Amino acid sequence: MSGSIVGTPIHMAPELFTGKYDNSVDVYAFGILFWYICSGHVKLPEAFERCASKDHLWNNVRRGTR
Repeated sequence: MSGSIVGTPIHMAPELFTGKYDNSVDVYAFGILFWYICSGHVKLPEAFERCASKDHLWNNVRRGTR
């Protein structure tokens, strides 16, 4: 859908929230994926592990808490 934000909040490039982005967001997503592959495990930051709901998670992402 045009104009909607789609993705996993913690893995999304910050530019997606400004509405001004290009193909660089794919590079950001690849970097996140590559980090997980190289580290051998997925460990979310504590700020996200403590989120009680999806709305709480989105608010943390919008504030830039990563």
